[in-house]
Amino acid sequence: MPIAIRGVLLALLSFPIAAAGLDLTGLWYAPPKAAENDKRDLLLAIHIENSRITGEVETPTRNAPIVEGRLLPDGFSGIAQSDWDGKLARRPVEAHLKGDILHLRIQAWPAGPMADYEMHRISDEPRIVKPTPIPVPPIKDLPYNKLPKLHPWVGIAGTSSAAESTMP
Repeated sequence: MPIAIRGVLLALLSFPIAAAGLDLTGLWYAPPKAAENDKRDLLLAIHIENSRITGEVETPTRNAPIVEGRLLPDGFSGIAQSDWDGKLARRPVEAHLKGDILHLRIQAWPAGPMADYEMHRISDEPRIVKPTPIPVPPIKDLPYNKLPKLHPWVGIAGTSSAAESTMP
């Protein structure tokens, strides 16, 4: 096949993928599903540049970067990878854009069922804003108030009760 024809074919075939990438970049939100008594809302920050997908999925309990992402003609697929109770969890995720709604399917928990969400773009900026941690105040030594400094159940010399501490 001549090089010129191959270049034109590659440009035509990559156009839908590039268009899909432009439409997906941003911050997406799905509210909790009231009908299913689901209390989890979902945030997805996705950035697509030069067919490279980066981003993260955030639920109230987990933040999972997207790894092994790949473009689809109308969306993307990848793995939401995170630490889940001390173990590496890899949950499949796939999304398809239909109009203004991003239909996302993600595994709810490791080895669990798949969950479907209808996501709406809330920002063109692909960044999940994290709250600033509140600094822990310093511990102050309080003045002596003439009360015992030990818990009443803790006896003398670290025994478990006052009755045991008085025994010969």
